Amino acid sequence: MLFFFPFLVDANRVRLQTSEGNDYINASNIKTDGNDQTRFISTQGPKPQTFAHFWQMIYENRCPVIVMVTPVAPEKCHEYLPLNKDLEQDYGEFNVKITKTRHDGPLELRSVKIQRKESDRVHSLLHIRYSDWPDHGVPGDTTAVRRIISRLYHIPREFPIVAHCSAGIGRAGSTITILNTMERILRGEWSALELVETVRKFRNQRVGMVEREAQYLFCYRAVAHELKDLILNSEH
Repeated sequence: MLFFFPFLVDANRVRLQTSEGNDYINASNIKTDGNDQTRFISTQGPKPQTFAHFWQMIYENRCPVIVMVTPVAPEKCHEYLPLNKDLEQDYGEFNVKITKTRHDGPLELRSVKIQRKESDRVHSLLHIRYSDWPDHGVPGDTTAVRRIISRLYHIPREFPIVAHCSAGIGRAGSTITILNTMERILRGEWSALELVETVRKFRNQRVGMVEREAQYLFCYRAVAHELKDLILNSEH
């Protein structure tokens, strides 16, 4: 196994389409269930020097959702959305525009359109921001994260969902683990409850996924709470 850069496994790193020879971005394709199709992309929080590459990745991979589970913080993750008065900004050769903003408890939801200059194709996506998940830690309860998961159940999975925190391994890895586990359980795959095997597979694709013991336990707790709610709702 070849490690390319911090957290990256060369075999499944995301490669940007470029004619200049530098296809690098710190992002990993995460595949599940032996499926050759990429189900997720886990990536580090964008910084000013990577904004254009980040939006290029989203556009080229036609990602339907970005899940941001980190606050904006110096040296960790910079503000890469156009939150200026026009809600629109150019990042390299990409124009990004926010068309709608709403809230669901602690979640910020934004409809975003991105277009490559001199191209007619406009890509639309949902951006979900949850800023209260502490670095190297876990939220006080599972409610907000399960709200994120419930919004992702019915997203068409032809193209990968993107999740990021700051490093793209702890909080992002936990979010991907919870969603993948719930999707498999709802398909009747009770072996999905063996989270240790799921995390092992994910770590083979991006080093350090589900970084801390507390995050690993949080994944179990979130899945248990989600299953309990689904059972209670089915009885009414």
